[in-house]
Amino acid sequence: MLLHSVAAYCNILHGFLLFCHGSKVGAGPTLHATSISASAKQVVDCSIALQRKAVCYHESHDHVKRLSIPQLAGTVWEACDALKKTATTNCTAVRGAMTQV
Repeated sequence: MLLHSVAAYCNILHGFLLFCHGSKVGAGPTLHATSISASAKQVVDCSIALQRKAVCYHESHDHVKRLSIPQLAGTVWEACDALKKTATTNCTAVRGAMTQV
């Protein structure tokens, strides 16, 4: 059961990466670097950490590992929420980058 869930999650993550790669078409360097790549990297990194912990938890029933899974799932949700708030156009990305400077 766990292997099917992990495989399905990996397939979804792969589709997400393909979608992000397709979103880079026509994107300027600011939109590419600040919005698409950074946000996608955050989602992928959090997802991989969650996957690792889930597999380790499946192999050992340690109480501390059990507590960290919801926290890691929360970081994935937060990364996805941050992804929804990223710039969608080159103008918006440049405006946001100028505001940060």
